[in-house]
Amino acid sequence: ITQLHRLNGDFLKAINCAKQDLTIKEKTLGKKHEHYATVLNNLAALNDEIGNYVEALPLFQKALEIRRKVLKKQHPYI
Repeated sequence: ITQLHRLNGDFLKAINCAKQDLTIKEKTLGKKHEHYATVLNNLAALNDEIGNYVEALPLFQKALEIRRKVLKKQHPYI
């Protein structure tokens, strides 16, 4: 649903959906799971796309940090 809102140009709804998804992933999987990092990255990308770089950068950094710890350096995403 997040991407549908994004494709329709409704970034506020897309960001709200991504934040809800992030909350769900945190509660179900924890903050050290690769899927949590993926949602963080998606939320960062949405902020980046609308020019909200101050919000996007720390989200991108946190997602990368989690992926480095969880997926290890030999994984192709790192």
